[in-house]
Amino acid sequence: MQASDSIRSHVRLFPEALKDEEQNFEDYSFENPMVLVGNLILGEMYIEPQGKVEVVNHCNSERCELEFKAKGWTSKNINSILGVIKDEDGKARYHLTGKYTENFEVVDLESDETWEIWKSPESPPNAHMMYGMGSFAL
Repeated sequence: MQASDSIRSHVRLFPEALKDEEQNFEDYSFENPMVLVGNLILGEMYIEPQGKVEVVNHCNSERCELEFKAKGWTSKNINSILGVIKDEDGKARYHLTGKYTENFEVVDLESDETWEIWKSPESPPNAHMMYGMGSFAL
């Protein structure tokens, strides 16, 4: 793992592990996004994934180009993700949008049909004391 720090009182972590998951007889791999730990000195500390990740399904060669949006100064993109799911020929088939603190939705680019594929569980008591992480992460 690489780490960098700066005068802006945050640390950037760059996990380098490649994970292999087996679920429903499909084999996926992805690299973890960079994780920003903000407000180490002043303010309420928070942890935020940022950057682009490619998820590859090795059974059918589908790919998802997923981006964890940076919060920014206005917090407009806080906890947001944006993704494009492509078939084995590289043709965009679906758009993936949402917030990892709320839900993810998929839009079929051919039919414009939209459906929810994931919903965030309820936050545990005192979530603000756990840097915004849920029970599963801790």
